Amino acid sequence: DYGEDLSCKVKNHTIIDGLGCDYGKCHFCIHPKIHPKFRLRDPQLIVDEVEHMIRKGIGYFTFTASDTPLPHAIRISEEILKRKLHIEFTLLTRGSRGAHTRKDYLVDSFRKIIRAGMRILYMGAECGNDDMLKDVINKNLTAGDIADTIDCIRRASDLERQKVYIITS
Repeated sequence: DYGEDLSCKVKNHTIIDGLGCDYGKCHFCIHPKIHPKFRLRDPQLIVDEVEHMIRKGIGYFTFTASDTPLPHAIRISEEILKRKLHIEFTLLTRGSRGAHTRKDYLVDSFRKIIRAGMRILYMGAECGNDDMLKDVINKNLTAGDIADTIDCIRRASDLERQKVYIITS
């Protein structure tokens, strides 16, 4: 809680929607050392916190799990939409393994998340070389999985007529 006087606060609030990473096997990853067990926070509690911050005048949120799994992001989005909240947020996620076989599902899922307020999505792509992704990084994704996931987000953004910035590292 920031107290009552928010005159000097940027109107952004960080939400912890999960601790650790649901994959947690990338060779460079520190998450298993810090949070050995991946834990997700209850979507209702997350949105309760969002509502509390809205009452304080905050309207932009950064979800900070290293990877918010798509089903969890959908549950959070459904709760936001159910409560008819008007917010904007940033989300961090991974590419979707086998995305080329699940494009309709991914587009529909990202449309819902965009309707709930997602405006920026961060995705750890690491590199575009499949051998590096597999043998050096152990990402459990291909460059095609990452590109197809980004394509689905772009398509969802176009269908919702809402700009979403996709930032990869």
